[in-house]
Amino acid sequence: MDDMKKGGGAPEQKKVTEGKNQTDNKGDSEKFMKPKISYRDMVMENGFGKLNPQEIVEMVSEEYNSEDLVMDSSMDDEAPFDPKPNIEVSQKEYDKWCRPWKLSLIVKPLGKTFNLQALDRWVQRRWMKKGAIRVMDLAGNFFLVKFTDQDDYAHALFESPWMMADHYLLVQRWRPLFLPHETDIQKVSVWVRIPNLPAELYNKFFLWKVGKALGTMLKVDELTSIHSRGKFARICVEIDL
Repeated sequence: MDDMKKGGGAPEQKKVTEGKNQTDNKGDSEKFMKPKISYRDMVMENGFGKLNPQEIVEMVSEEYNSEDLVMDSSMDDEAPFDPKPNIEVSQKEYDKWCRPWKLSLIVKPLGKTFNLQALDRWVQRRWMKKGAIRVMDLAGNFFLVKFTDQDDYAHALFESPWMMADHYLLVQRWRPLFLPHETDIQKVSVWVRIPNLPAELYNKFFLWKVGKALGTMLKVDELTSIHSRGKFARICVEIDL
């Protein structure tokens, strides 16, 4: 009997152990195989499923309106929008901003529209002698040509008229507050010949007076006036069109 107890006890214990392991494995598999809860189910579990669609819309509307009230209260403290504000600028500041553009010319081709690349190539070949030149395109087929050297600037301004592809270039000095879309061609620099003057009037002081009577005096060609005395004098004047 003792042997039977010994022999029968081991299988029974083994069976119990195997049953326990199967139960544990089953619990682990159920834990890992538990289905995921969808976002809809999470929302429904939080109580929103008990609300009808109309109640949900009212809740969202109340929250939106409360945010609007917060924004409106903060905007009441701000100044109203001014589409045309007044910006105060001192004369000293304005003069400082204008200074880099003193050696600049406003150029407009007559009778033809040129792109920036074409005019820039022409300017670099004809006008650049000593310094650098920068060309910027403006509205209305106007160009702004900025020089770094005084002699290059004078050459471009005083040696007109200039022609590009058989079309004249109107060249005028840069002036502050130049707005191409609001400005027609108002001024152009030209060379004026004055023939048959008395000998005593072939001097730069008298010729300067003549130029000021015609427009804005720019230059007296003293070399030509002296060598051509008795024939003609030559002055460069900026005149209104």
